[in-house]
Amino acid sequence: MDEYDGETDIKVRARAQFSALTDVWPNNDTWSRHTHTEISRRLHRHCERIIPKSGHSRLLNIGSHGNNYGIVANEHIHIDLAADALIGVPLAAAADAELLPISSSSIDVAICVGSVINYSSPPKIFSEISRILKPLGYLLLEFKTSDSFEFALTNAVLIKAIVRAHQWFEMLKNRTVQSITDIAKAEHLPRTYVSSVIPFALLAPDVIEAILEGTQPFDLNLDRLINAPLPLDWAEQRSVFGFK
Repeated sequence: MDEYDGETDIKVRARAQFSALTDVWPNNDTWSRHTHTEISRRLHRHCERIIPKSGHSRLLNIGSHGNNYGIVANEHIHIDLAADALIGVPLAAAADAELLPISSSSIDVAICVGSVINYSSPPKIFSEISRILKPLGYLLLEFKTSDSFEFALTNAVLIKAIVRAHQWFEMLKNRTVQSITDIAKAEHLPRTYVSSVIPFALLAPDVIEAILEGTQPFDLNLDRLINAPLPLDWAEQRSVFGFK
């Protein structure tokens, strides 16, 4: 494939765009300043609860552009497609979010602000994040959905289930856990729920992308995904769930 074809072209343009930016969140722009403040506040609230208070904590900041959002961990590792954005940033590497230069099962918390939808394949990045997270590790994902508040809440629940599905599927594949029952006990969830959600890891890439962007058929929610039969064939999935 030519370097500037298809998905690669998106990443080439993204790298050039982000390399040219000195600050993703310019302080002289009211919208950027407000958005950065809100994202930082929410990340802080969650990180205070989930980052281990004892032992050595490792946090991976995917697509960070050098921003640490004031989050403190023993190791705060920065990954970004644009190498220029990471100059002078400690513990940083220029890398593709779909191929993270991180050991498996080594990260306590991964945060990803915007980069999944911007230029990555959702199934690939979810699989990769699931690989590098420790068992019962956390992913904090900032995303944009439909402008409808009700639909946004529906999608937030659905996206959380899809992220969990990829993580649990990876844990079973790598034998990090022995069974679905082990996952259910560790997560304090019903075994029936875990077994119903894990197949979401097999959703077609474009179905997952539509859910992330909030453009899937309006009635495609968590209940329908759990209760409808999930074909392995991606074309059949699109038909079953009402994609045209």
